[in-house]
Amino acid sequence: MQLRATGRQLARRRDKLTTAIDTAPTGPDPGTLTSIADHISELITTGTDHTHKAVIETLIAEVKITAPDTVVPVFRFPKHPLTPTPTPAPHMQQPVPHTPWPPQTKLGP
Repeated sequence: MQLRATGRQLARRRDKLTTAIDTAPTGPDPGTLTSIADHISELITTGTDHTHKAVIETLIAEVKITAPDTVVPVFRFPKHPLTPTPTPAPHMQQPVPHTPWPPQTKLGP
């Protein structure tokens, strides 16, 4: 009896996940993107060194060095409005999905 109930529960969960996969995510509207870009520009223009560091830590998940003159930044897209906050210690951080962009950035000549 318990096995059948668990099977039905798993089947419902599978159906929900299949629906979620089939539904394409929607991005923010252009007005929201403009607002975010303006806010980031304001923080960079008028903020302190600590604010700059917090913005970078908020937006960049990691930087991969793929060659002596090539880096690949992996950007984090915040789900909440951009408000710089101190980053918790690494052992307290939650995993964040990474979105690589741009593919590669060349350094130097």
